[in-house]
Amino acid sequence: MKLPGRLLLVSLVFLVLPWAGCQYLQEVETALRQGQVRSLMATAGMTASVLEARLPAVAEIPRPATAHDLYAYRLENPPTLDGFGDDWGLPPGALIPLDDRRAIRHAAGLHGNFVYLFIEVDAPAVQHAEPGIAGDRLMVAAGWDEAVIAVAAPGPFRLTRPLRITGAWTDTTRGFQVELRLPLTATRDRLGFRVIRNDGKQAATYEGLPGRLVHPRPALAEELAGLAQAGARLSVVNSTGWRLASTPSTGNDAVRDTPPGGLVGWIYRVAVGDGPPSAPRPVREPGRLTGPEVESALAGEPGQAWYGSDVEGRALLSVAVPVSSDGQIVGAVVAEQDTRAILTLRDQALSRLLGLTLGASLAAGAVLLGFALWLSLRIRRLAAATRGGDTGGGVLPETLPGTGDRDELGDLARRFEALIARVGEHNRYLETLGQKLTHELRTPIAVVRSSLDNLEAGASPEDAAGYVARARQGADRLAALVQALGAATRIEEALSVRENQSVNLARLITELATAYSGAHPGHRFAAAVTDDREAMVTGSPDLLAQMVDKLVDNAVDFTAPGEVIVLGLERAGKQARLSVSNPGEPIPDRLKERLFERMASDRPADGGGTTHLGLGLYIARTIARHHGGDIMASNTPDGVCFSIDLPLCEDPDRD
Repeated sequence: MKLPGRLLLVSLVFLVLPWAGCQYLQEVETALRQGQVRSLMATAGMTASVLEARLPAVAEIPRPATAHDLYAYRLENPPTLDGFGDDWGLPPGALIPLDDRRAIRHAAGLHGNFVYLFIEVDAPAVQHAEPGIAGDRLMVAAGWDEAVIAVAAPGPFRLTRPLRITGAWTDTTRGFQVELRLPLTATRDRLGFRVIRNDGKQAATYEGLPGRLVHPRPALAEELAGLAQAGARLSVVNSTGWRLASTPSTGNDAVRDTPPGGLVGWIYRVAVGDGPPSAPRPVREPGRLTGPEVESALAGEPGQAWYGSDVEGRALLSVAVPVSSDGQIVGAVVAEQDTRAILTLRDQALSRLLGLTLGASLAAGAVLLGFALWLSLRIRRLAAATRGGDTGGGVLPETLPGTGDRDELGDLARRFEALIARVGEHNRYLETLGQKLTHELRTPIAVVRSSLDNLEAGASPEDAAGYVARARQGADRLAALVQALGAATRIEEALSVRENQSVNLARLITELATAYSGAHPGHRFAAAVTDDREAMVTGSPDLLAQMVDKLVDNAVDFTAPGEVIVLGLERAGKQARLSVSNPGEPIPDRLKERLFERMASDRPADGGGTTHLGLGLYIARTIARHHGGDIMASNTPDGVCFSIDLPLCEDPDRD
């Protein structure tokens, strides 16, 4: 994979920023939900405490009943008593089955000072009351009184004693329906009924005394209205879960912040998940609150539960706190609040977060891609420049692009340029090697060949001895050439096997100066040690001596007989500077740059036939660098000075 593709792939790591932000916001949402639970629980608890303190004034909260309770819905308009319940305006499911057979269904309503009761009965072969036949009949119990309703034919009916009841009986294809009305005061909050068939079988909402008539209480609604908080709905239920009073829900439930769409929306849904729970609150009958939190509160312990809201995407939090009187649980306060505020905050924050982090990620990816293209372009330019050596007949470029840049690629370009320069120098060395060898070998070969030719021509014994001596001299020069060519290789091999030790340079220089006086009697040698302290370095004494030998040999060749060659030693900080100075001609400018290269020589012609391939100074530099130092050459007012800097031992082992 190319560099831009790799960096673009690496830039995908920036996508962890939106994911981490979404995870953080989900944690924030969890914390907000927990805070919402605590806040709503406190509201419900405060409301329950207020109701318990004012319970005598709101005594409409009914006591637990032992019989079947009837819940009367608040009706917007008074129904027409025609035997049909279509005009009641009841919510779906308001007709409650009397038993599991669902043959009898009923509903109660309240409007003004009257209670309305609608009863629907599945009864084949309806039998009306006739002389001597009781027929199908309905018994209504209100308060402590009980009235029997039996009609000879479908239609309106009216009773005055013992209860004042007005209503209508209607036969249907499935059975019959009864719709009736009676004063609320006559019920004394107790109401029940029995359906008795003509065969004597009956189904009843009460045994003995009728059950409680449960209906919304205006006094409780007024109390709750003063305690309600924005965004929350308060309800009071009796001990069986019937709603006695409630406050209307606040806010516009139809409004919902829509999450972003497209790619951002897809990332939004992946990050947030499936959203709040979708299971709605379980409903057994309209007007009756059920659920684990209500059951827990009616059992004496506050409870909470989450449900799916009527508005898509929201959740409904419901908490319930018990209401007690004289130590007995008489009902519960239920507080409900959806997550509109939380989801709005989350959606807005998440939309902004996704937009910002995705934008930042895309911008970072674009910057990385641009940076990668720029780097790739620089590398391609460098590669194209270095490729010239493959296609240009081995000609390497002298300069490379990017060497002036102050970064890693600039360092690489400069190193390549230095490497190419060294390779070029080596190529030039190889190109001139044949010429130099031809020049150096031509003379000894000619000497050997001419001597052999003269011997073959039958020279006299006296001349033959001279020819043999000349042939031997030519062979010796050939051997010297071979030895000089292998000198550098032998030195590199010696560097890899010699063991280092502490070397006293002051002592070494003094001993070498004395030895050179005997080896080169035509020249004088002097040791100039400016520091009387011992200068200790780590290395091989033999190699160091050989390094000095090469410098001295070079100095002897360029110094007139009788002149003084000085071997110097001085300390320069943490380094020892060893020098060899000789009077003579200065180093030519054309030779300064390649003085320490292989076969770089500018020696004068030697009448003695000594062979020089320009390897001495190269060997000296190789030994110096092996010991961690460096070698330099400079012209002086009266000659030339070669100096070598070597690192001193930090803790020399003095002997």
